[in-house]
Amino acid sequence: MLKNFTPYIYIVAFILFIAACAEEENPKFDKDNFTSIFDSNGFDSAYYPIDIKQTVDEGYLVLAKRKLEGEFAGVYILKANKFGNFESQINVDPQLVNPIGTLMPLGENFYFFCMDVASKEARLVSINQSGSIVGTVNVTYTYPCASAPSKDNKFVLLSYNNGDKRTVISTIDPATGAGPNSSFRLGVGGEDKIEEDILKHFFQYGRKFPFFVGQLSGDTYYFNGFYDYTLSLVFTRMGASDQFTGIIQGQHEDGGFSAALPLSGNRFAASVFNFGDNYILPNKTLETTSNAPGGITGLGGFTLPELVSNANVRNTQATVKEKSVIIFAGDTKAKQIGLWFYDEASNSLMSSRYFGFSNPFEIGNVSTTLDGGLVICGTTYMAGRFPRICIFKISKQEFENQVK
Repeated sequence: MLKNFTPYIYIVAFILFIAACAEEENPKFDKDNFTSIFDSNGFDSAYYPIDIKQTVDEGYLVLAKRKLEGEFAGVYILKANKFGNFESQINVDPQLVNPIGTLMPLGENFYFFCMDVASKEARLVSINQSGSIVGTVNVTYTYPCASAPSKDNKFVLLSYNNGDKRTVISTIDPATGAGPNSSFRLGVGGEDKIEEDILKHFFQYGRKFPFFVGQLSGDTYYFNGFYDYTLSLVFTRMGASDQFTGIIQGQHEDGGFSAALPLSGNRFAASVFNFGDNYILPNKTLETTSNAPGGITGLGGFTLPELVSNANVRNTQATVKEKSVIIFAGDTKAKQIGLWFYDEASNSLMSSRYFGFSNPFEIGNVSTTLDGGLVICGTTYMAGRFPRICIFKISKQEFENQVK
């Protein structure tokens, strides 16, 4: 589906128009399986999806970055219906910039963090099921990097304090925007080089780092961020600075975790990059309680040669045909979005699938749907150069066909 298409994509528009006509002939098929591309009549418009979540009406909300003049990316919210057709959009006030994933459900609303362009402090934004903003809460932590739901109806936030040059992990109450934190030094002397690279990440012209954060059982939290000059996966408890219960260090900026999804106990579905190479660990026990630092080089893992160098990887877990399945998604050298399906119990690859045609495609995120299928959001480059939002939906049956 294309909206406000311009002449250079008439052929694609015609093809998708034919597909859209099938909605009247077989609406269930189009609800279960579809491909949507959302164009813009703005020549210099650019959109980069971060996350997608399904709404109670079986439609979809997409949180995305949008191009602004200046150093930071704006906030864009798209609402599509259950067929993947455009419903509404919000170009959020450019006072709020640099949205981070994920879209976090709480009650009837979804929440996400972004940054105030003047103060550089985080803002917690809530949106309803239609994608309209219903509230904004001030959060005093600067340069938000990543977020996740916690287990007590709060949120976990990873941020960077450029005044003290420290990585900060905190829990945030959605009502007050406040909560306890722990902070970790960039290093002892010589922090300027690391800080410069971190700030370039926010200014949209440097390397993008795979920051993420979350909570394990009890009072143990984890984050993927910089500590002692190195991109590290750190396990910690709130309230104590520079203290960890476990740490797995990368290779300064050239290696580290690109994703880590807790399964149970100390087991994770993870991916690692190291000087351009990528490794998949569908079911790996990580040391979360040792005071002795570990490193990524001893973790092993499966290589996926089709992934681009230091790939952007997303993963999720689902139960399909009584199997626990780990789905990894990433960008391929063929300019497609790849999905790889692993059996959690056997640690084996069951199948793979690739999305994208004609134009380059890049992963935003992947999520399960209410009907037992999968939905993937990403960026496609129309005519090879105009970044636009795309959504792929596959049915429960097609998802099950991937599980061998």
